[in-house]
Amino acid sequence: MDDLPGPPPPPPASGPPVGYAPQPTGHYPLDINRVFELTFSLFRFNGRTFLQIALLVMMPVSVILAVSSLYTSSAATDWLAQLQQLSQGGAIDMSAFPWAVVGVGLLVGLLVAIGAWVAQAALTHAALNTYGGAAADTRRSVRFAFSRLGTIAGAYLLTFLAGVAVVFVGAIVATLLFLTTWSGGRIVPGIGVFLGLIVFVAAFAALIFISIRWTLVLPVIVAEGGGARKALGRSWRLVSGSSWRMLGYLLSFGLLFGLIAALLTLVLTLAVDPQSLSMTALANPIDPVRVMILNFGSGIISALFMPFPAIGMTLLYLDLRWRRGEPVPQPGETVPSPPAD
Repeated sequence: MDDLPGPPPPPPASGPPVGYAPQPTGHYPLDINRVFELTFSLFRFNGRTFLQIALLVMMPVSVILAVSSLYTSSAATDWLAQLQQLSQGGAIDMSAFPWAVVGVGLLVGLLVAIGAWVAQAALTHAALNTYGGAAADTRRSVRFAFSRLGTIAGAYLLTFLAGVAVVFVGAIVATLLFLTTWSGGRIVPGIGVFLGLIVFVAAFAALIFISIRWTLVLPVIVAEGGGARKALGRSWRLVSGSSWRMLGYLLSFGLLFGLIAALLTLVLTLAVDPQSLSMTALANPIDPVRVMILNFGSGIISALFMPFPAIGMTLLYLDLRWRRGEPVPQPGETVPSPPAD
C-alpha cells in the first residue's frame, strides 16, 4: 500500500499547470444539458423563494420605470411631432430638444440596471444556499444583496463605462477613416471605408468579448466578496479559456427565456396598446398611461424569468472553478474559499 502514488499536487494559485485536466467529480463537469437540468431542479426545489426575491426587488424598480414614463413620454411625443415636420420640409427648434427628459431617462435607466444587478445578486445568494443545502430565505438574500450595493453598483458602472469607451473609440476611429474618403460632399467608397467598417466590427467584437469575460462578476461578488475591481479581475480569469463555452451558454439562456419573455410582452402590448405596433405608430399620439402600464408589466415579466439565468450563471461559476482545479462543492456542501491569487 505504501507504494501507491499519492494525490496529485494542487494547481498553483494563478491557475492549473500546463496539461492539467481535472477528472470528472460528482456533478462536474457541467455540460449545457446538465446546467439546464440543475437550473430547473434548483428552481423547482425553492421556486417560491426565487420568485419572491425577484419580485421584491424588481417591483419597485418597475414602478420607478413606469412612473418616469409619464414624464418622458409626453416630451417625446412633442419632439417626434417636430421630427415629422422636418421630414415634410419644415424646420425644428433645437432649443426645444428635451435635454431634461434625456437626463431623466439616463438616470432611470441606470437605476433600473443596478436594481436588476441587485436582484441577480440576491438570486445568486439564494441559489448558492439552495445548492449547499442551507435555508434560502428571501429577506436574508435581499439584505445580503443590498449590503453589497456599493460593490454591485461600482462593478456595473465599470462594465458600463468600459463598454461605452470601446464603442466611442471605435466610432471615432471609424468616422475618421470614413472622412479620409470624403470628396465632393460625400463619402466615396475606398480603402478608408473598408478599414472603417473593420473598426466597427472590431469594436463590436471587443464589446462582446469583455462582456463575456465579466459575466461571472455577480457570482464572484456573492461567493467570494471583495471589491468591484477584484470581482471584475476574478471573473476575467475564470472565463479565460472558456469564452466560447460561456458564449454558448449565454445564447442558450438568452434565446430560451428571452424569447418567452418577449412573447409575453408582445401579448401584453396587444392587450394594452395594440396601436403602438402598427406602421403608423409615430403618427398616433402617445398615451402616457398605456406606456406606464406596459413598462410596469414588462418589468414584472422580466422579473418572473430572472431566477433562471441567475441560477445558471451560479452553476457555471462553480463549473469554471472546477475546470481550473479549484475546490468546488457537491450538492449539500457550502462553497469553499478559492485559492489566493
